[in-house]
Amino acid sequence: DALRLTRWAEALVAGRDPPRPVLMTDLARSTADDVTRYRRILSRRIERLTEQTERSAGILDRLADPILLLDARRRLVRANPAAESLLEDLTVGRDLVDTMRHPEVLAAVAAVLAGGGPQEVEVTEPVPVARVFTVRVVPFDLGAPDRGPEGAAEPPEAEGAPAVLVSLHDITAMKRSEQMHADFVANASHELRTPLSSLV
Repeated sequence: DALRLTRWAEALVAGRDPPRPVLMTDLARSTADDVTRYRRILSRRIERLTEQTERSAGILDRLADPILLLDARRRLVRANPAAESLLEDLTVGRDLVDTMRHPEVLAAVAAVLAGGGPQEVEVTEPVPVARVFTVRVVPFDLGAPDRGPEGAAEPPEAEGAPAVLVSLHDITAMKRSEQMHADFVANASHELRTPLSSLV
């Protein structure tokens, strides 16, 4: 029984759908039923994740800000065209650290993956032209999980499913404006200091 059950489970894992073996013991029959139920739940979950990811990808592609979707292992699942034009060496399946080496961003992603709330950090991309970004990291929420047969909760997120959304908003112009304002105030104060001293 154990050998037949093992071979049957291996066939399921390989993506085949073999007929359930004729099992002699109640324990083996119960185990087979559990495996079948779990596989059905997992298949439905993967289909739902795929559909939602495709819908989300269509929206992300239209956004002007660079957007990255990462899985629970910090690997890239998808990047929109804006991200592809900004960041080099974007490859699906690679770790985020291969593309963004900012410790603040990596720490923010780690915090969100650990169950923390949304994170926001500010980073500077020095090349090819110095640009300042606000990087926001939020959980990629797919909504409440479905319930399986007999009210059982669905299994954990499928491997490779999006878990974190990283957005980069360019605030270079705002930073330059703030710097120009600060420089103007500093220069005006310096220029006024001498005539004011003479008047006093």
